[in-house]
Amino acid sequence: MPMITALFTRSSLPIGRMIAWGLQEPVSHCGFRVPMEGGDLVVHSAFGGVEVIPFAEFMVNRELVFEMETPIPTRSMMTLLQRRSIYAATYDFLGFAYWVARTAGTRLFGLPKVTRNLWDRPHAFLCSELIAETLGVNKPGSIFSPYDAYLQLQQTGHQRVRPPQA
Repeated sequence: MPMITALFTRSSLPIGRMIAWGLQEPVSHCGFRVPMEGGDLVVHSAFGGVEVIPFAEFMVNRELVFEMETPIPTRSMMTLLQRRSIYAATYDFLGFAYWVARTAGTRLFGLPKVTRNLWDRPHAFLCSELIAETLGVNKPGSIFSPYDAYLQLQQTGHQRVRPPQA
């Protein structure tokens, strides 16, 4: 049975380059790759909220850096998203604004890296929160980067797919 993988990408668009630069990390975005007969889909949280789009469309202006195995079979992805009230959830703009401000403080002034989202809202997700919430490793009120989500998956025993499936 095909399994869902978690994708970790670096964008060539200005917002993605800014995220990677600000965080000094190799990735700027993440989502789930869902194998389908007619072509793979990606579930991710973007400025329009949680969306499902074709893999090819997702990869425009992105480079695949890491791909991780998950325990989620393809047929249960939509059920899982609906059960956790994630599908069609909004993007966490307040969390993103807080995260950008704190990341700038870290990068420019040496402040500690932010780990708590003081403006956290239920049912509004950053891309990394979507990964963590779906896989059940999210802690309410926490905030972390896409690369931190990758590291969390690695620490919980998820294996990297080698090489990334393009």
